[in-house]
Amino acid sequence: MRVVAPAPSSASTVVAVEELWAIPLDGSTPRVALRFRSAYVPGRDTRGVNALRQQFSPDGKRVVLSVVDGDDPQAQLLEVVDLETGRIARLFEGERRNDVKPAWSPDGRLIAFVRLAAVGSSGDIWVSAPDGTAARRIRAGTQGSSPRVYGWLPDSQRIGFDPVNFEWSGYRLIDLDGVESGDTGGRSATTADPVSWQTQSPWFAGGFGDAPRPSRTQILLADWPAQQTPWIFADVVPNPADNTITGVRDPRWDPKDPRVLVYLESGIQGSAVIADLAARTSIRIGGRVSLADWTPNGTAVVTLEEHPPTAPLSAYVWGRDGKIRSGGLFLPLDGAQTIYSLTDLAVRAY
Repeated sequence: MRVVAPAPSSASTVVAVEELWAIPLDGSTPRVALRFRSAYVPGRDTRGVNALRQQFSPDGKRVVLSVVDGDDPQAQLLEVVDLETGRIARLFEGERRNDVKPAWSPDGRLIAFVRLAAVGSSGDIWVSAPDGTAARRIRAGTQGSSPRVYGWLPDSQRIGFDPVNFEWSGYRLIDLDGVESGDTGGRSATTADPVSWQTQSPWFAGGFGDAPRPSRTQILLADWPAQQTPWIFADVVPNPADNTITGVRDPRWDPKDPRVLVYLESGIQGSAVIADLAARTSIRIGGRVSLADWTPNGTAVVTLEEHPPTAPLSAYVWGRDGKIRSGGLFLPLDGAQTIYSLTDLAVRAY
């Protein structure tokens, strides 16, 4: 996803024009799939109200987006876009809503999202069918902070969410009856998409730090978020005199092998790390990596990287052996535009 033209719209919110691009991994010409307007809170939420990895339908043919209706950043609506036909369906046509952070369930039956309150900063968690029917609230908000939907578990019965989303971010589960469980306690989620689930043990991988403002960050592996003794797979305490590696974040399970994952190192020399839990080996790939994820068949890792530091981010493809397959997949410039910002990544097969 590319941010094209952010513009201030109020004292606390920015409305940005965003583009969803399809970047073929074989090096052929990238193309823009759609353009929409989205809202951000500067300095707090770098990926705004959308996190693409959790917003595609299971077959990858549709995507649900939270879009700004006109110029009002408080009028955010959910729309489902058919990427093959271009058809756009608004979930709640004719209703003025402020719906953000959608996530499509793995079985395709439901979309979870946060409905922000009209006044104040609270919000409720809702679910609905992809056509907007059968919508219902499963969690009432707490005044003073709005929750964040992190995405579904593989069983499509539970949702990871942040009940705080303020000075620090928690991680908790909620089922479709509104029953909560699995609280990580004093651990703070480090990013807007901190957790990856799989269907074998260890089921859960998460990037967490100490709260309220994480300094030490860790990659934790467990069968449950509230597990008292998780496997601390990576552990970084920043050195004030050295910003080479300042933290770890965003683990992603390999869809091909339940004992392999990729995670990111933050810092000026931060790489993506392919880690084999069984062999206890790791391979560092890339540099200045912003985001990374597996291809759906698990044969490669796609990264967004910045080379050199003054250049815009571009996509790179790496084999499981750590060898580069293709790199420097830049987006074309439009003449007037000399730089762009890639803010999100979702890898899908078509």
